[in-house]
Amino acid sequence: MGEAIRASLTNWADLLTFSRLLLALFILFFALTGNGSPDLVLLIYLAAWTTDNLDGYLARKSGQEGRLANYDLPFDIFLVASGLAYLVSEGFYSPWVPMIYFVAALLLTFFDLKTPLMTLSFIAILLSYRALLRLDGRLAFYALIWALVIAIVNRKGLARQIRLYLAGFKRREEDET
Repeated sequence: MGEAIRASLTNWADLLTFSRLLLALFILFFALTGNGSPDLVLLIYLAAWTTDNLDGYLARKSGQEGRLANYDLPFDIFLVASGLAYLVSEGFYSPWVPMIYFVAALLLTFFDLKTPLMTLSFIAILLSYRALLRLDGRLAFYALIWALVIAIVNRKGLARQIRLYLAGFKRREEDET
């Protein structure tokens, strides 16, 4: 692959990573101001997670990490916390939920505990989906379809993440013996 194409893909990956931060900030703005319909917030949330899939794909395709690659995980954590904050503003959860998630996720990141962090994030996303089911079954259905499409399109990336997750459990078992 030519150097110019590789640099272009890396720049696109960085742009997508940064856009996820901006989208999370929009969700947080809606949470703090009480503006933003659930339809709009869900659309922004799914767009943000779509950028997460695309930036990784482009970075792998270019064979290089972008300059923002080290911020990918903190941006993901902020996105999940912003989504939870919006659900607090809609009356689904206590304000402690996003705060506990955010602090726990940062601590797990600091101590490089990837598998527990992935578990925590999965639980937080399930909490979001539970609230979405209670809010509007139609939106929950759309989110489920989106997740299935992403899983099919990005099946190699999903398989890699599952292997990484399971390897974390295996490492812990080996450390305990």
